[in-house]
Amino acid sequence: MNGRILIVDDDHDWRQFVRYALEDLGYEAAEASNGAEALAMMHREHFPIVLLDEGMPGLSGTEVLERLPEPAPRIVLLTSAPAERVRDALSRHPCYYLPKDAGPDALTLIVRSLESHDPH
Repeated sequence: MNGRILIVDDDHDWRQFVRYALEDLGYEAAEASNGAEALAMMHREHFPIVLLDEGMPGLSGTEVLERLPEPAPRIVLLTSAPAERVRDALSRHPCYYLPKDAGPDALTLIVRSLESHDPH
């Protein structure tokens, strides 16, 4: 079994789709439906990788990035927001961007790449 990955998205069906994809790759996935829930989970447990949606009610993905606990996980903004909308977050925080329509191969590639370089 590979490491645990936190999926943060307000869309239940999307979280389930990503969880199944990650489980097929041998990862254990945890889910949070909003930014506040995600931060609470990250304060209780270190997740090496967090797949974070940008546009959520309550705390946005950018607001979550500003409140990450230490040691900070590797963040992938897995969102339908165009790159222009997340440009500010990408420039101010060390994170990666993956459009939701990139497909499972792109998700596999980025997760495997980040896991192999996890310093924690």
